[in-house]
Amino acid sequence: MGMRLWLMGHLDDHFRDILSGAAITFGLKIMGMGLMFAFNVLVARLLGVANTGLFFLALTLLQMAATVALWGLDNATLRFISGFAAKERC
Repeated sequence: MGMRLWLMGHLDDHFRDILSGAAITFGLKIMGMGLMFAFNVLVARLLGVANTGLFFLALTLLQMAATVALWGLDNATLRFISGFAAKERC
């Protein structure tokens, strides 16, 4: 406990915000992984072997199609919008 108090006393407010945000993100990521595992077990129990395979095959194909459909448009949109916003400020 003493090390934590010493560390918190020497960190600035911005770094504390970053650390707390990272801890929250890490916790939510772990919780999401646990829920995904529980979902996989539930699907396997309810559908059986063959239908579970078909379900996850369809899910994988949909994820691949979504990745190809985006084809970097999300990043390009962010880049162009920020560029236009910067031009309007000048």
